[in-house]
Amino acid sequence: MNTHHFKNQLSARAFSLIEVVLAIGIFLVTVLALVGLLGPTLKSVDDVEQIDAVSSVVNTLNTFLQKSP
Repeated sequence: MNTHHFKNQLSARAFSLIEVVLAIGIFLVTVLALVGLLGPTLKSVDDVEQIDAVSSVVNTLNTFLQKSP
């Protein structure tokens, strides 16, 4: 009877296989969602960098043209 009582205590403290698999599945879905969001974010950063470079060239040309007689 003592062994049966010890087994019940161990089961009450441990996670079942289903709980572990479910937790891993939720974690993977979350990671995949974050990775999916990373692509558009990186493209947006690249677009902003290109716009910034063009703006810098336009400002430089504008300054040069204003200083010309």
